[in-house]
Amino acid sequence: ENKERSKFVAKYLENLKPKYREIIYFYYYKELTRQEVAEIIGIAPRRVSERANYARKLLKKMMRK
Repeated sequence: ENKERSKFVAKYLENLKPKYREIIYFYYYKELTRQEVAEIIGIAPRRVSERANYARKLLKKMMRK
């Protein structure tokens, strides 16, 4: 069930802009901290949270359609 869900979500991740996709990848798949992601990407930790939240909203919206 988890594998199927992962494939389903991965399909929608492809439709995200790269700046949101990379946040989701590092934060959720690599399980890095907000600070670690911020350092890798070169943005403030607060922006990592904002982008992650926005990306989740976009994914939910896409999945509803």
